[in-house]
Amino acid sequence: MKTEELIELQEEIEERKTQKAQLEGERNAILKQLQEEWNCKTVKKAQQLIEEKELEISRLEGEIENEMEELETSLKQL
Repeated sequence: MKTEELIELQEEIEERKTQKAQLEGERNAILKQLQEEWNCKTVKKAQQLIEEKELEISRLEGEIENEMEELETSLKQL
């Protein structure tokens, strides 16, 4: 390898190290936010919470839909 190639590789390695450090910092910030706002210590726990919330939303949507149908039926009878 030529000296130029080695220098380019060295620069690329340093750039990748910097990118890795930035991504790790972002990951840590997200995990901290998950802990503080949602009491989730891991991404897996956050995914479980999302699934629970999606089920709750679906249930509530069903309830709202049923109540709207009941209201429409009541209004038609008036």
